[in-house]
Amino acid sequence: MFGTDIRGRAISLLRPLISPVEPIVTRVPIGSTVLDIGCGVGVVLFRLLKRGRAVSGLGWDVSEDAIHTARRLAQKRAVPSSLRFESVTGGVTLPSGRFGCVLLIDVMHHVAPRSQTDFLSECLTKVGEKGTFVYKDMASAPRWKAQLNRLHDYIFSGDEISYYPLEDVKKVCQGQGFKLMDEAHYSRFFYAHELLVFVRE
Repeated sequence: MFGTDIRGRAISLLRPLISPVEPIVTRVPIGSTVLDIGCGVGVVLFRLLKRGRAVSGLGWDVSEDAIHTARRLAQKRAVPSSLRFESVTGGVTLPSGRFGCVLLIDVMHHVAPRSQTDFLSECLTKVGEKGTFVYKDMASAPRWKAQLNRLHDYIFSGDEISYYPLEDVKKVCQGQGFKLMDEAHYSRFFYAHELLVFVRE
């Protein structure tokens, strides 16, 4: 248990060095109700709450260890009860309800290729009226960075990742009534990132 907590704290400190939080935080409307799909140990949600971008937040993840660590970090930081963390129970079913802002950060490349489009579509159903959808993932180009990230994921998580084309993300979102508001591309070390922000019309 303590080993898991130490790892979680290390992730909360080190992950922003390769996957910056700020580009995400600044794109979440102030005072949002936030669902973070694939929240990990809660790094983004903690920052959103601290900055007033989130008035309430639900972190959801398939990793029970990550959720356990997020809850312990929340207790340690004495965050309000409006911030909660839930792990998957049974099948991979997203939480009920709709939210003012839904985050899908560095998740899609871990989803099986045959399920990626359906999973993205399901995530979009969680966005409320006039709500915001923030999508970020590791980029498939340049190829050498994508390959190094692929190696990173295999070494640290044992995952064989599959990049989901950014144009497909746009097509699915726009097909479900979302308007693209912002697009950004940036790198940290050999990690290339792509970020999209949509609003439900």
